[in-house]
Amino acid sequence: MRVMSQLRWKSLARALWGGAILGIFLLACSGGPNDGLELFKAGRYQKSLPVLRAEAEQGRVASRTALATQYYLGLGTPRDLALAAHHFEIAARAGDALAQLNLGVLHLNGWGAKQSRADAFGWFQAAADAGNSRALDYLATLTDKLTPNQMTVSRDRVRAMLDPDRAEAEGRP
Repeated sequence: MRVMSQLRWKSLARALWGGAILGIFLLACSGGPNDGLELFKAGRYQKSLPVLRAEAEQGRVASRTALATQYYLGLGTPRDLALAAHHFEIAARAGDALAQLNLGVLHLNGWGAKQSRADAFGWFQAAADAGNSRALDYLATLTDKLTPNQMTVSRDRVRAMLDPDRAEAEGRP
């Protein structure tokens, strides 16, 4: 009985130690109070802007999307739809579903990007493929406004941007 109790305590101690290591690792990966996304989520937009810019330049896609959102909504900076479209497109090409959805909205309305239902459709399709359920509503609205050929060409064009090697192998531009 005593041996069994000691084994349970050792197992519990190992589990707690492993959990502590995992917790420290996750804390280190999540950034700290000066992490751009944390500042953004906390509503500290003036402070988050330069941090997000630096993180975006280092290739952090979520930071790029948050930066684009700040420009899109004018949070901590004057509203700049062209700059929002630029950053959303970079993040969208990297596969960020939220950026793909927002880029579709910009194209649909001509806000900071060329107004094009076909381009909007392609980005909404990419967002839906990436799991963004809100994109399905936009797709449903555009389906009766575009020809099947326009939808296919737009979808293929965006897919080629997202995976140029596959597009080349399939002989698409």
